[in-house]
Amino acid sequence: MELLWFVLTGYGLTQLLVYGTIFNKPRNFIKERSDFFGELVSCPMCMGFWVGALLFCLNPFTELFTFELNLANFLICGWLGSGASYVMNMVFGDKGINFFHNHNDPVQNDAGQCEDCKSDPYATMSVDELAKFYEYNGGEEDE
Repeated sequence: MELLWFVLTGYGLTQLLVYGTIFNKPRNFIKERSDFFGELVSCPMCMGFWVGALLFCLNPFTELFTFELNLANFLICGWLGSGASYVMNMVFGDKGINFFHNHNDPVQNDAGQCEDCKSDPYATMSVDELAKFYEYNGGEEDE
C-alpha cells in the first residue's frame, strides 16, 4: 500500500509541476534562462525522477510511506517516480484514458497513414467523428 501512495503522490505532484497553470510563470521563467532546466520542468519523466527523490527525502516526515534511508532507495524512488509518471502520463490525459492512436505521428507511407492504419477505414476519422459514429450505431461497431 505504501508503494501505491508513493506512486500516486509522485504522479500528482509531477503533473502539477509540469502542467499546472499555477506554475506557468515560474516554468516560463526557467525555460527562458536555461535549456537544461527548461527541459526538466517540461518533461514528466525528468520531473518524475526528482519528485520521486524529493518524496524519498520527505520519507522521515510522513507515515504514508517509510523506506529505509540509503542511496540505493533514493535512486530507486527516483526511477520509480520517473517511470510511473511517464506511464500514467501516457495512459491518462485531460480527456480521460488515452486509447486512440495519434495520427499526428510522422507519416510512414505515401498515403499519409501509419503502417498499422493503412487498411483501417476509421483511421482518418477525428475523435468527434468517431464519437458520432458510435453514437449513431448505438455503441456497436459496424462490422
